[in-house]
Amino acid sequence: MARDSEPNRNACRGCSSDECHDTWHNALMGWIGTLLLGAAIGGFGWWRYPARRAAAWPVLIVGALAAGAVKLAGNASGLFEDGEMLEWSLCVLGAMTVVAVTVSLGSHPFRR
Repeated sequence: MARDSEPNRNACRGCSSDECHDTWHNALMGWIGTLLLGAAIGGFGWWRYPARRAAAWPVLIVGALAAGAVKLAGNASGLFEDGEMLEWSLCVLGAMTVVAVTVSLGSHPFRR
């Protein structure tokens, strides 16, 4: 049987090329990786903060959202493309900054 006549099992949304599937797969995995990176930074920031009075879940979510927002803003502005070193660096820096502020505000003594 000829290779050209075989159905493409990797086709997405009616596309018949592997390139379409690879593009969607890489984009999805890039977003999942970014959100997991942000959540990991949130968890580590919460764990390392000496006055852990804030709950962990909000910090995990804020870290993931911060990393996702940096990725979205950078891709929309054309500052970087998916997978570049600048993208990962800025996502880490943004998530660390937002998590530090969130944990600091969440454990402040005037909070009731």
